[in-house]
Amino acid sequence: MKSSNNWREKVGKKEESKKFSWRIMLHHEYVIFAEEASLLAKIYHWNFWGGKVNNYAVTLSQNKANGKSISIKILASDNYSYFVSFKNETNPNNINQKEYHEKIASNLDDALKYLHNFLLENEYEPEFFSDLIIVMGGAYDRYPLELHWEKERIMEEIEKEEFV
Repeated sequence: MKSSNNWREKVGKKEESKKFSWRIMLHHEYVIFAEEASLLAKIYHWNFWGGKVNNYAVTLSQNKANGKSISIKILASDNYSYFVSFKNETNPNNINQKEYHEKIASNLDDALKYLHNFLLENEYEPEFFSDLIIVMGGAYDRYPLELHWEKERIMEEIEKEEFV
């Protein structure tokens, strides 16, 4: 998944339409991150829980007693970089922002690589077969129409580049 960091250069700036268009791009990046992280959770048999509106966090947890947990959050304090918490909590909405101590990435691609490596290093066989819990969360569908338009615009750009 290739991502662009150009929107980070526009943080805090309004466009001609007097809108903060970078917020749509932030949300777009989070949705892609949540979708990819939930796919990794399914592949490695971890539970997944997305954060509430404006939380921009996900948690993956093992489905066993005293299992491991990893939460990743996009924090505004460092130009919307990705930070990690290993608090044993299944819902990222219950993790205080101060508990995300370690910066793991400045962009989507590096955050996904970090998560994938963590899951590879902590791979396990479930103690019993059970259905996974996959909750996308409120932030996942906050801007469905604007997000849909942005995805269409990006696909049009990709198609134009292929014909050049």
